[in-house]
Amino acid sequence: MHSTIETCVTFGEPVIINFFEDDFDPFIDPLIRKQKFRRGLNNFIKLGENEVIYNNDFRIFIRTNLSNPIIIPEVTNKVTA
Repeated sequence: MHSTIETCVTFGEPVIINFFEDDFDPFIDPLIRKQKFRRGLNNFIKLGENEVIYNNDFRIFIRTNLSNPIIIPEVTNKVTA
């Protein structure tokens, strides 16, 4: 899964994360917080141990099967910031 996300970030392809329940995988936390940085002409983001080129066309979609999800404030702050 991690290599697929890295590829999508580099090429600007969308990613859908299904079955979100309680909190995010620490691997995608920098994507949620948009912790990108600039080096030379490119934007990068650190995912796990790797620094990946960040394409501004990249989008991440998160969905859940819960009919009435209770989202803790920490998660809400990450997503809406």
